[in-house]
Amino acid sequence: MIEGLSIFLRLNYLDRYKPEKVEVKVKLPRLIRRNKEALSKKDIIDILNTCSSIKLKTYVMLLATTGMPDTEALSIRIKDLDLKSNPARVFVRGEYAKTKQK
Repeated sequence: MIEGLSIFLRLNYLDRYKPEKVEVKVKLPRLIRRNKEALSKKDIIDILNTCSSIKLKTYVMLLATTGMPDTEALSIRIKDLDLKSNPARVFVRGEYAKTKQK
């Protein structure tokens, strides 16, 4: 029954309309874009105080200070850290970077 109905609709109605004509007649709703705001210093301190482990605190602090996406921060290995330089450096490998470049 449903298959017959879909064939009927396709043969009688849907093939008559071209997508470019439908796009002109149908108005899409506006996208509401909200401004993204950075966390305040107080919010970051509150988050750090609620973290239970030192690993989680380090991860949150890395995200807050560098602004890197979470996938980049999770891809960091020990050999990607240069703690001898002042300030310390973090190397993000190209395959995990947003731009896919070194």
